[in-house]
Amino acid sequence: MAFKKAKALQEAHKYVTQGKNALAIRQYLSILESDPSDLILLNTIGDLYVRDKNLPEGLKHFYKLADAYVKDGFVVKAIAREQCTNAFEFYRRSNQQEKALEVLHKLARLDLDNPRRHLQVAQYAESIGKEKQAADAYLEAAGAAQRQGDALTAESALGSAAELVPDSPELELFRAQEAFNKQQPEQAEKILASVPALQNHPRAQRLLFETYLATHNLDAARKLLLEVFRTNPSDFSPVADYAAQCLAKQDYDRAFEAASSVSQVLIGQKKTAPLMEVLRQIWEAAPRRIDNLELIYNICEKTADESTIPEILEALGQAYVQAGELAKAEQAYARLAAREPLNESYQDMLRQVLEQQGKEYAAPDLSALASAELPLEAESVPSSFPEIEGPIPPAATPELASGPQEFELVQSSDDLPASAEEERLPEPQGIPAELETPEKIPPFNNQESREEIDFYVVHGFHEEAQKAVRNLEAKYPGEPAVAALRRLVEESEQESERESPETPEEESQPPFESSAAARHRDVMVDLAAELASSLQEPESRPLAADLAADLNPAPQTADEASAELSALLEEFQEDEAAGGAGDDLETHYNLGVAFLEMGLHDEAIGEFQKVVKGAHPNRLPPNFLQACTLLASCFTEKGMPAIAAQWYSRALEISDLDEDAVLALRYDLGAALEQAGDRKSALEKFTEVYSQNIDYRDVAEKIRILREKAS
Repeated sequence: MAFKKAKALQEAHKYVTQGKNALAIRQYLSILESDPSDLILLNTIGDLYVRDKNLPEGLKHFYKLADAYVKDGFVVKAIAREQCTNAFEFYRRSNQQEKALEVLHKLARLDLDNPRRHLQVAQYAESIGKEKQAADAYLEAAGAAQRQGDALTAESALGSAAELVPDSPELELFRAQEAFNKQQPEQAEKILASVPALQNHPRAQRLLFETYLATHNLDAARKLLLEVFRTNPSDFSPVADYAAQCLAKQDYDRAFEAASSVSQVLIGQKKTAPLMEVLRQIWEAAPRRIDNLELIYNICEKTADESTIPEILEALGQAYVQAGELAKAEQAYARLAAREPLNESYQDMLRQVLEQQGKEYAAPDLSALASAELPLEAESVPSSFPEIEGPIPPAATPELASGPQEFELVQSSDDLPASAEEERLPEPQGIPAELETPEKIPPFNNQESREEIDFYVVHGFHEEAQKAVRNLEAKYPGEPAVAALRRLVEESEQESERESPETPEEESQPPFESSAAARHRDVMVDLAAELASSLQEPESRPLAADLAADLNPAPQTADEASAELSALLEEFQEDEAAGGAGDDLETHYNLGVAFLEMGLHDEAIGEFQKVVKGAHPNRLPPNFLQACTLLASCFTEKGMPAIAAQWYSRALEISDLDEDAVLALRYDLGAALEQAGDRKSALEKFTEVYSQNIDYRDVAEKIRILREKAS
């Protein structure tokens, strides 16, 4: 029988509430044996041993937890947690409630699956009157507890959230998810339909789509499918699940429609394996379905799947013969003969199809055919979802072809036996409208444009700032916000000219900070204080007692409190006054890496920028190059490739770079410029890479595509 972790956790929790610590320990040890990856259980078991006055066993499990964290690379996270805890205590005792709450949010993001952290945020927010933030944190705690199978904690947190904001859409979404998890899809659908605010919510749409599949409502699921896929184009599972149900009902048309409508996106991402699995299932169920076979061939050509191409060409030829499309069958068999000149069966297939057309068989010049490049140029498929409109967001969508191209199996009519050029394979009907890259100019994004201009101005890239403004003026003539950006650039240039004689270069201006990074600047400067040497998790006490101790510390005398606060304040002010000169750049870099691994891009940007800012021009730290490239990566992830390109350029200015590093940086710079729409500069960078190494990554293909677009 399969191990049911949720039930086992409930049983252990019951023993704890009954005071039966020995039974609870035994139950938790059994769970840990079945799931060794659940490190939190080590802390829980250690805590129970301490309660049971068995300190040696308790310490043994705490040490196991520390060892696991070190082995799994959690040292940096532990450092960040220690710093955040110190910062929270400082802000709380100095009555800076907003900043204290902000730091608690950081602590929670360090342990997203730890309900204790979210409960701590919720209780503190509630204590200072922030009911909305408290409710959101209670919901996060409920979700984390639910993922761990702790139903009691999840139910308690959900009840607390309901008391604070009974009509919250997020609360209703959680209830719908809970109903779905209990295999009540109809109830989940009813909850989602009753809340208008959830109609366009991405998570709600995904959950509603799953409820439709659970109730086998394929008509409703079909209408939501592309919307769900568009939200996360790297996740093919919604399409796969929908197609699986269509195949189970032998509805091959709908299965193919779904797969083909997202095929170009997946080809662009080079993630066609799950798509091919669906198409092969259709092939197996309907072996003579021509549109499915043509799409498989299309994908095999683009992904260089040489092992599948002969098989699919033979199947295509047979399907064409059965459909009476002999000229197309002739092309397929001619291609087969070109690929394998010594295969007599392929020659027989070609001979037979020629005889059926009343043509005489004349062996083609197989050596010429075998050496020729015979690419399939089709870029599209003939099906779509007419009910759904709108493109996938540009940050997630690969650039598709601007129009249909000829679908052909051979390179030229000279490569075929006589009269083979009379009929070609059909031209595709074009990329589905809902996935086609729109030609119209997107709406003006003032925030993104302002951040890009700010970056150029702060770093003294006045020429780039002018160029960016000119591009915006050309794209959005008469836009007042663009005029404001023009004034900003001109004023910054004038100010720079006035200040340049008396402003040393290395003290010019601090690196650009994103808006979110600026909001967190004070907190993270505080967190750069000297680290505590211990990395032990502060979770060895019972949950309720720990929360109470955090929020209501033991009373201090006035002198003790004053002395402690003064010492903390003096230390933090010294760090602030130092302006980064005394900061540990290695610590900032490690924190940036930790934040980046957790998906906290704004926080990571703030840390990496401190590394760059704190570096001496003539004595760069070892991680300076990595900081620049990771900054570029962060801005790329945020959909700001123009700023990413500036950081790659900054990295290329470092002296003594080896040849491999230069090639990698130039390639990444070209990719960033291409994504930013500066195709001319991108082509220049890719050409520089090509001149040094023609086999570097896919640089030759990049150059070919950019030249085609330019022509």
